[in-house]
Amino acid sequence: MTEFAVVVFPDRAKAYEGLKALTDLHNEGSATVYATAVVHRDADGALKVDERSYEGPVGTALATLVGALIGVFGGPAGVVAGAATGTLIGGTRDLLDVDVSDDFLGETETELTPGKYAVVAEIAEDWTAPLDVRMGRIGGTVVRESRDAFADTLMQQRADAMRQSFKHFEAERASARAEDMEDRLDAQLAREQKRLNAMADKARTKIEERKAELNSKLEALQVQAGKATPAVRSRIEQRIAALRQDFEGRGEQLRRAYELSTEAIKAQAQV
Repeated sequence: MTEFAVVVFPDRAKAYEGLKALTDLHNEGSATVYATAVVHRDADGALKVDERSYEGPVGTALATLVGALIGVFGGPAGVVAGAATGTLIGGTRDLLDVDVSDDFLGETETELTPGKYAVVAEIAEDWTAPLDVRMGRIGGTVVRESRDAFADTLMQQRADAMRQSFKHFEAERASARAEDMEDRLDAQLAREQKRLNAMADKARTKIEERKAELNSKLEALQVQAGKATPAVRSRIEQRIAALRQDFEGRGEQLRRAYELSTEAIKAQAQV
């Protein structure tokens, strides 16, 4: 299980102290740091990215979170900027892409007031004390949340709801008698099929993205383990096992979303 952590500091210098402290924790093996960014809120309240290290699959999740935060803090203008910086899609954030709750975003907004800086990171940690103590010593406030699989769960639930809707219109179409009713239901079925196809495409894409992310993170963990002492290496190996288990569960939910999305369409094609 990985976590998102936003560590808020009063100024830029402290934020970069925090970034170094996070690197030290990674080098010690007390935590695994996958990706980071340094951000701040300007006088108008908009979020600006000062530095980022979330290139490639290992940083996809953090890029999406940073994009969402830009949208949260920046309003309509932030949505455009967030889409360019992360992978923000439509509105403030897309629940199918950001693995955090509204509570986490709200707490981050409360702590990260205009003029303050923050280090945003995706990490894996065995316990919270090392990060909290280290950041507390340099004036940092930690806001963290486990990267939940609720986004993948939501995708599966949406796919099931769309499948049920498609089946409803299909049954109604089969029982229709008047020609004008049939035309209307044909159009509705076409719309529902388009939505299911889009959901299937999204699920298939996410399955591939999750695989790439898992492989990148496993590689990062293995590099870290190779430099660690035997005692620390044992903890890192536990993180590797936990990561595999977490991604297996996510993959199953996404596969189910894909199956649900295509099931009704395949049945219709056989009629």
